[in-house]
Amino acid sequence: MDGFRIFTSNVQKEMQPEREALRDFVRGDPLLGRFFDLFLFEEQPAGTRTAREVYLAEVDRCDVYLGLYGSEYGTVGTDGLSATEREYNRATEKGKCRLVYVRGTDDTTRESRMLELVRKVEGQLIRRRFVAASGPESAGLCKPGGISGRERCNHPKAI
Repeated sequence: MDGFRIFTSNVQKEMQPEREALRDFVRGDPLLGRFFDLFLFEEQPAGTRTAREVYLAEVDRCDVYLGLYGSEYGTVGTDGLSATEREYNRATEKGKCRLVYVRGTDDTTRESRMLELVRKVEGQLIRRRFVAASGPESAGLCKPGGISGRERCNHPKAI
């Protein structure tokens, strides 16, 4: 495939409905499915590399880092970071196109570390908010104003 590779970053368990909606939306559309390859960690088979090695290698390979942030920060590793923040940092270091969407408008329910990550992102790029997904039709990600193509990346493959 010569299309864009999209790396999806978030706390998997918390954002499962959004991940499924995004997968179904991209892969279910003949045009999008032809030009976009969506990486979802849960689709990886068992292997000999650590989870961290796999997801950081996938960030390195991607064209677009797509952060879908909810309320949960995720499990903190020995380096003091969650996988989500580690992935964001790697995408930043590698100069990847970064698109970040924050679920909901009530930041009072967000874990403090996730709120810090959202603020960090806001200091580096424009993030957008979306409503929780309850299915592909109503997923805020797949509606106008969600991931709509208005976002622009400076990338050699950009059309």
